[in-house]
Amino acid sequence: MKQVLITDSPQINNVLSYLLQTNGKMLRPRLVHLAASLYPHDKNVVNDVAVAVELIHLASLIHDDIIDHAQTRRGKQSLNSVWGNEISVLTGDYLFATAFNLINRHNLPLILKNITETIQIMCSGEIKQLTMLYNYNISEQDYYDKTYRKTACLFASSCKVGALAGQMSTYEVSILEQYGLC
Repeated sequence: MKQVLITDSPQINNVLSYLLQTNGKMLRPRLVHLAASLYPHDKNVVNDVAVAVELIHLASLIHDDIIDHAQTRRGKQSLNSVWGNEISVLTGDYLFATAFNLINRHNLPLILKNITETIQIMCSGEIKQLTMLYNYNISEQDYYDKTYRKTACLFASSCKVGALAGQMSTYEVSILEQYGLC
């Protein structure tokens, strides 16, 4: 992932270097690889799609930390607490753009469509959470809907784009997308 993010801008490289000092569990890219592994596939395509999914996840965490005024992430200072909101927002946007470029590198319109729709769902989940802030009377359904939008939909998308990268049938893609929700 680090190789994909290296730029000719020392400022961006410094911020990204800080961001990548702590690794997450990489669950979403693992799901991309797991889904794609069920059929013969182009490893370069699947690797780029997996990295794109992780970049989208990282971008969403950065934006979430800004919205929540979070001071820490993964046991260290959050990006926004070190670099400020402006640089952090732009870094999240940079990660989104890099993810889109990785997908476009292989001309994968179905994967790009799924990823962009997933980001829209994630944004709507964040907005829903903000509108429910300090509302202690939310319904169980509203809670699950918010959780699906903020978190679960990217797990489902990870499995779906892995299946799409593996060129599986529509039925198999659907089954793997549902698996991502389990």
